Amino acid sequence: EPWYHLLCWGVAVAIAVALLCTDRLGPADDSPTAWCWIRGVSFSDTQHEPTIEHLVQVGAFYAPLAVAFVYNLLTYVRVGRAFASLHNEGAVASYKAIAVQLRLRLHLAVFLVVWAAPLTHRTLQLLGIATPRWLLLLHAATQCSLGSLNCIVYGCNDKTLRPYKEACAQLMQLRGSFQGGSRFGRRINPIPAAVIPTTMDGLLSTMDGDSSRSPEPTMCAARSPSADSGHLCGISAGTPPLYARQAMVGSEPGTR
Repeated sequence: EPWYHLLCWGVAVAIAVALLCTDRLGPADDSPTAWCWIRGVSFSDTQHEPTIEHLVQVGAFYAPLAVAFVYNLLTYVRVGRAFASLHNEGAVASYKAIAVQLRLRLHLAVFLVVWAAPLTHRTLQLLGIATPRWLLLLHAATQCSLGSLNCIVYGCNDKTLRPYKEACAQLMQLRGSFQGGSRFGRRINPIPAAVIPTTMDGLLSTMDGDSSRSPEPTMCAARSPSADSGHLCGISAGTPPLYARQAMVGSEPGTR
């Protein structure tokens, strides 16, 4: 690991210091409004002739990038073959081997998507060929998506996604419990429609104890079929509801 960091950071720092000391940093393309990188051709150069700046761009960045891509490609091929061999021997589960193969292919796909357009752009500049406008737009678009694509590829693993999967599962369970009419693990029984009087006649018949109507079941009776279920709620089975008793008291003459 120390040699790995020394190679990666040491080469990058050496190239950056060399470019800074030789005044090679500036606008990367023809227009002075382009992003700052290794200085490209001047704005007055209309022939798109290759310059020393183009050689520096390719030699200092894109040539090492191409070498890194080839090295990664060979490494991924070897790792894929090793996992396939372990799977054939029964040492690795099939889903694990498929997941590893998929991640390796995603790494290569992101590399190609991000760097294919810039590498083509700089190669055309080095050869003195005018760069199409659509290639410039593709270059800018893929460079801006580098961070998000790397986040998707390197973040899509079991350790990173497990907390999100568990949170989604808990959310779906909570949503299903509320849709099923339960709350805190207890089912809420809805009030039967027959309990609620819908007309004034029904209210008066409930108040007068009309014998022609069958007694309306109460909420307590709906929850418990026993005969003394009304007494469990603090009222008798024949006692009108509270709002009915208040209406009866208010309708008597001389009451306030």
